[in-house]
Amino acid sequence: GRYIKLLCADDFLYPRCLEEQVAVLEKDKCGEISLVSCSRDIVDPRGERWLRRGFPGPPGRMGGTSAKILSIRRGTNIFGEPGAILARTESMRAAGGFNPRYSYCIDFDCWCRLLSAGDLHVIDETLCAFRLSSQSWSLSLGRRQYLEFAEFIEDLNQTGRLQLTWFDRFSGRLRSYANAFLRQAFTQFVLFKSRS
Repeated sequence: GRYIKLLCADDFLYPRCLEEQVAVLEKDKCGEISLVSCSRDIVDPRGERWLRRGFPGPPGRMGGTSAKILSIRRGTNIFGEPGAILARTESMRAAGGFNPRYSYCIDFDCWCRLLSAGDLHVIDETLCAFRLSSQSWSLSLGRRQYLEFAEFIEDLNQTGRLQLTWFDRFSGRLRSYANAFLRQAFTQFVLFKSRS
């Protein structure tokens, strides 16, 4: 097909997700937008909403390099899990798809490569949901999340794919450590409460 959206088995899309995201790429006649992202709900195993997660900046269009640097400084994938993303098939092929070298950063790495060739477009509307589960692969990664994100930052910098300042790298490492701890604590809390 013309577009690619990967939806993990326990996540789900809201009814207007594809319509809204496809409309952005259809209007982009020059193909300058590489990635369309949306806000998403974080839900427990029963589907109960716990949190809305969105882009930490204004909605609309943002240059790919600026978006990548903002995400590095935040120490996390601010673009979203696969269900929150839509890309053109040809852009995904040109970027090389998913690289199995990374486990936790596999989607973030792909989004960064896509954004090397174009812009990000953020839809502020909540169009999908990411489900927390005790069987979740990302939950089992634990401390590895922080270590892999720090490694990913250094790889980006050393390969020249993105020119990062010492502040970018320091901020990204520090915040990724805090994010990994908070993510694990939040997930454990939600799973505990959902069993109650």
